[in-house]
Amino acid sequence: SYAFNDHLYIAGDFTQVSENRRDLDLFTLGLGYKHNFSENSTFFTELDYAQVKSGSSSYQNGYEVTIGIRSMVTDNLELKGGVEYLDFDSGSDGNTSLLIGTAFSFTENIALYADYKYESDLSRFAAGLRINF
Repeated sequence: SYAFNDHLYIAGDFTQVSENRRDLDLFTLGLGYKHNFSENSTFFTELDYAQVKSGSSSYQNGYEVTIGIRSMVTDNLELKGGVEYLDFDSGSDGNTSLLIGTAFSFTENIALYADYKYESDLSRFAAGLRINF
């Protein structure tokens, strides 16, 4: 992610999922807004362009909306929770997911993260490296 100022930022994500010989690639890029409501906690919301490719099918375009809270529970450990809504132009209803996650910061700009997303049809776990500019 890249912060424009104390409140606005741009964020992107790329996720690859493989299950039962089915592959799914999901790319998101969008704008976010954050507001500190206490010394250690932040409200955030994001509106992202989303693109998915499933197996050998063509790409589908859509959007993702996220709203949540992040809290620093120690100097290096962050916890977050939120709700995501993801919808594509395929004519089907969108998916709402509950999100919980954590991140451990090594520096102000580099952290390891782990996220768990639950929706009625699919649960996803992701872990990786987060870089902030």
